[in-house]
Amino acid sequence: MLHPQRVAIAAFVVSVFAIAVSGLAAFFTKRQSDAATKLADLEAERRHHERTPTFNCGIELVNEGQWYRLWLRLTSRERLARVEVEITEGTGVSFTVGQHGVKTAQGGPALLAQRAGEHGALEIAPDERVTWRVELSEPRATEIRLTVRSVISGDRWNVTVPVSVPANPSVW
Repeated sequence: MLHPQRVAIAAFVVSVFAIAVSGLAAFFTKRQSDAATKLADLEAERRHHERTPTFNCGIELVNEGQWYRLWLRLTSRERLARVEVEITEGTGVSFTVGQHGVKTAQGGPALLAQRAGEHGALEIAPDERVTWRVELSEPRATEIRLTVRSVISGDRWNVTVPVSVPANPSVW
């Protein structure tokens, strides 16, 4: 016959062992969950980086040199909901005030412009150009840098784009 005291001790030992095993299981489950979350975050970051929009940009003379236009062409594959362009480095180039999408700063040149597609389109398609009229003044840098802020389906990117600035037309 089993002794009731020994049965109680055995039950206690088994209970303690079961608690320890379930604690270890919870610990390893939590570690596995954290690792899966970290992997998902890394994958989302990688995907975001892969989707970073790319651009070509330039400044061209228009109307036989009467004025200049800054153009930005989307060279990546996904449509953009909008872009915001800011001249962040370089001197002597600013957006012409009074045009669609240009925000003027108090007391300084207009260095910020935005657009959401050409001809009333709600998006900017791959290989599409968006343009703004710009003013060139002296002295000016031979290259400026734009910070292009763009949006695709709620995801946001900031991309720096270098732009060559035309030299003064030669009089010779």
